[in-house]
Amino acid sequence: MRTVYDFGTEQATIDNDFIPPVPDPAETLAAERAATSLPKAEFCTNLMGASILPPADAIEASRGKWPVTFDAVIADLPVAEAAAYQITWAGATTISRVHPLIALLAAHAGLTDAQVDALFGIGA
Repeated sequence: MRTVYDFGTEQATIDNDFIPPVPDPAETLAAERAATSLPKAEFCTNLMGASILPPADAIEASRGKWPVTFDAVIADLPVAEAAAYQITWAGATTISRVHPLIALLAAHAGLTDAQVDALFGIGA
């Protein structure tokens, strides 16, 4: 058996059979997070299911209105930045896992990365 590793391409072969490199789990997860988004209605339903948004706020949020529950999340931000988040929310039809607002919501709610991933169906 002959094993050859090409440092230039970072590929290995055994007896001329290609051995695919093992992907880095952290890079794989980061890529999955970056590629994941949900329709706003589904995201709001998931927030309601996780008891992050009460039903009335989830309904309003799914319609593009800024939910009262989110006010505390942006309360300490500069006025222009808080307004930008509200404007973005109003116009969004999909919510990206890696949008900065999601990180703010997670921090405010005390959610772990794994819990946020679960809201987006990552790792399910």
